[in-house]
Amino acid sequence: MFPLRLSALVLILANLIPVAGVIWWNWDIGSVIVLYWFENVIIGVLNLPKMWMTNGSGKSGIGLSLFFALHYGMFTGIHGVFVFELLAGGTTLSALLPGGILFLTVLVMTGSHILSFIVNYIGGREFDGRSAKAQMARPYARVIVLHIVILAGAALVESLGSPLPAMLMLIGVKIVIDLIAHTLSHKSSAGGLRL
Repeated sequence: MFPLRLSALVLILANLIPVAGVIWWNWDIGSVIVLYWFENVIIGVLNLPKMWMTNGSGKSGIGLSLFFALHYGMFTGIHGVFVFELLAGGTTLSALLPGGILFLTVLVMTGSHILSFIVNYIGGREFDGRSAKAQMARPYARVIVLHIVILAGAALVESLGSPLPAMLMLIGVKIVIDLIAHTLSHKSSAGGLRL
């Protein structure tokens, strides 16, 4: 029970950094949306070792991981073009690199997802009995629901001129959705939820 509480707490703390960015570092909605887009990349990259570790029946995790990398990469790339062209507001990929305004947050978010992978997926043996095909599909539901909400919220924030309360509300909604998705994705073997 404790490991999932730890990973959920780290997830919340990582998601609170954009609040500090908006309040103290003058991040605009473009910075926040670019950060959330990059989180999709982190989720996709970590799904590859998850697929390789599955031991359920079905096709090889290696073969499906190549398909996943291509398909999810195209999905994320097209979504990225939309984000950077319509919502980024001048924020570029360089903001995610060392020295960029979002780099520290990228490190913390990456660490949060790696912690969850180690504690829940490996330590909790979530790969037991799961097929590579089932694991391949897992990131899509979370990413699609989350980003419909984020993009709709970002469009609203942008139409209002990026007011602080609306941006903070968007970040709060993202934290709640992330926590729900995280909790649902880490069901105990008995079928109950652990938080």
